[in-house]
Amino acid sequence: MAHHRGIVNGRSLKELCQGQGYYLPKPVSIRGGTVFASKNGSLSAAELNYCQLDVEAPLILHSIYSEMPDLTARLLINEIKEGMKVDVMPYSKSSTIPID
Repeated sequence: MAHHRGIVNGRSLKELCQGQGYYLPKPVSIRGGTVFASKNGSLSAAELNYCQLDVEAPLILHSIYSEMPDLTARLLINEIKEGMKVDVMPYSKSSTIPID
């Protein structure tokens, strides 16, 4: 969803969290993908905390992004209702001429 809406744009999970006001600690000493493979199921408290945050962060972001309007959505003719308020954007990104 975040990719589709253009939110990610090459940013890391940590950067996405920071953009929403959340601190996501990513200690370099724990981050390596091979660190966990060599532990045989015995992780330290810091490693378990890292794993928890690494799973929890995308869920928090999904919840935030789900509540945000989808700015990539386009209104179809059959969806127009009387009294509906919409933002009208120019088709061309090169100009923004006010509608009188």
